[in-house]
Amino acid sequence: MQIHGTSALRFIVSRLLWAMRLSSLFNIRAAGYKLRFYPSSVSAALWCNPHFFHREESLLREVLQLGDVFVDIGANIGALSLAASRIVGEDGHVLLLKPIQEPLNTCAAM
Repeated sequence: MQIHGTSALRFIVSRLLWAMRLSSLFNIRAAGYKLRFYPSSVSAALWCNPHFFHREESLLREVLQLGDVFVDIGANIGALSLAASRIVGEDGHVLLLKPIQEPLNTCAAM
């Protein structure tokens, strides 16, 4: 059985880790970056399926180039910002605009 493109067991484990406040002990590896499993539905979906943002990351690869500036408004857990930073490189800039501080702290900790 599949839920969000992953096995039902992994989905259930993600929700248990989240409910038990253990999710932040785990990292998510996707598309050349890693981030902490922040207790949110986006993190859980990405932990269950590392290709969750595949279409969005493909679009970023099509439109961004080395040295570009990427602005992520409402960055959530910062997954797309991390993907964009790999594309724009050291000469580019990635700006995250996040109204809630705690997820941003999680992004900064990585």
